[in-house]
Amino acid sequence: MTGLPDPATGEAIHAFVTGSKPDPERLRNLVRELLGANSVPATITELAEVPLTPNGKPDKKALQARLKR
Repeated sequence: MTGLPDPATGEAIHAFVTGSKPDPERLRNLVRELLGANSVPATITELAEVPLTPNGKPDKKALQARLKR
């Protein structure tokens, strides 16, 4: 998950998922239960794979750039 600019709230959470097609409501409910209502993603994008930094961590800048295309 990463934060993206949002005109209404200043920043909104966006989730990127890999694997089988997610059920958006199930994912939002799971996040709400585990992390709280403030962590529920506003939007969800399915990816074949997560881009990584040279250190092997998710590359948030590359993920955010995919949404701005």
